[in-house]
Amino acid sequence: MNGASTRVRQAAFSLAASAAFLLVFASVAAAAITPTRDAAQVAEALSDSAGGAVTGASFTDIPPPPECSNGVDDDGDADGEFPTDPDCASAGDGDEFSPGDQPGAVPAAVADSPLAGFPRSGGSYAILSNGDARFADDPNSAGNTGLDTDGANYPAHDPGGDQLYDLVTLKVDINVPATANCMRVDFRFLSDEFPEFVGQQVNDGFVAELDNSNFVVNSDQTISAPNNFAFDANGRVVSVNTAGFSPENAAGTTYDGATPLLTASTPITPGAHSIYFSIFDQGDGIFDSVAFLDRLQFVNVPASACTAGSSTDTDLDGIPDRSDNCPTKPNPDQTDVDGDGIGEACDEDDLTPASCRLRVARARVFVFRKRPIVRLVVRYKTRRPADVTVTFNAKLKNGKTLPLGKVEHRFKRQGIFRLRKVDAETAATLRKKTKRFGVNFKIPGTQKDCARFYKKRVTQKRKVENQFVWFQSDSLFARR
Repeated sequence: MNGASTRVRQAAFSLAASAAFLLVFASVAAAAITPTRDAAQVAEALSDSAGGAVTGASFTDIPPPPECSNGVDDDGDADGEFPTDPDCASAGDGDEFSPGDQPGAVPAAVADSPLAGFPRSGGSYAILSNGDARFADDPNSAGNTGLDTDGANYPAHDPGGDQLYDLVTLKVDINVPATANCMRVDFRFLSDEFPEFVGQQVNDGFVAELDNSNFVVNSDQTISAPNNFAFDANGRVVSVNTAGFSPENAAGTTYDGATPLLTASTPITPGAHSIYFSIFDQGDGIFDSVAFLDRLQFVNVPASACTAGSSTDTDLDGIPDRSDNCPTKPNPDQTDVDGDGIGEACDEDDLTPASCRLRVARARVFVFRKRPIVRLVVRYKTRRPADVTVTFNAKLKNGKTLPLGKVEHRFKRQGIFRLRKVDAETAATLRKKTKRFGVNFKIPGTQKDCARFYKKRVTQKRKVENQFVWFQSDSLFARR
């Protein structure tokens, strides 16, 4: 461990047995990671943004405390525990029978210094570990950091009794505000199982369950977790197999890799509920993993902005990408003026002034892979019918602009405009050399504040069956 660490190792203790453990792990002002078995402290650290909604907390599963602070004179030498027993080097010493500091189970902690993108809100965050949470900010000098905490069997989660190890489950009781319909929590899963066990079926894992912890390890080593709302983009328990797991995400920690910063969401109803956060080893008790947890919150959002699962939050607006109607620009209100599924912050059509004749112009270009066909299709809406000049061109990879057509057309109140197909030679060029397409709409007497909304860049290329379809960057389909 880091000798210069500010973590509490040898605090002064009262000799009163009933207070010994809590005093050993008392925090100091300079503490970075403070071990604790006080579930209320851990819950408070991850929920300072929850507006007082947390009503209680407990550990439903937790490994036994280290021998040197478990309230028992394990070696029977009448010397008690740390600091009176000379064989106990610290309160976290897991071996009362021999000298030296043998780390014992430290499955939970509260941290108050920046690490791996945390804290996310307030000045502290929670750490759950299937080994020793104190290792988290140590230098990454080994690829196999781990501590087997000698946890008990867990028949409710591991009926076979030979698959689950070192389980820690924090239960947080909550009273959801009457106005809220969505719960979110930020987390990052870090592990020393990376990269050795990537692609394996048996891995350390993290789950977050609503109202009932009923995840179970099946006989075929798969995990069923019907109440888990922190599953990854593939619907699986978060582990080293989660997309985006990388060494860069674990920078500054002792772990070899981590997930991106993730936000787990789930629809929820007002009133009393419980959340179960669990981390565990599967298959063996070695190679530690931890979960950093923070910014538990309850919000009221459109139903489409709160789907169960975990996702990155690229624009850091509190809406996970999987639910965000504009994932690249902050828009916590999710305003969508025209109801097309694209948030106002990303949708030029939503920003078009009401006085503009052309209200919506959504351009796509279809490029067939094996047939000499390239066609522009525009779905439009106007404030009133207008005579529109449509100019279509392609920007090639060599920097040249290739004109593809110019036509005048009468736009009705709404409809679909199609520009004629290009010739075979041009189609072959576009299929191989296009960097992007451009479409300009010109209406006589156009106001200056409208003109910029009449220029569309079609930049996003997607393969759809036997053709390529190019979309505008603000298109809902461009993200699929």
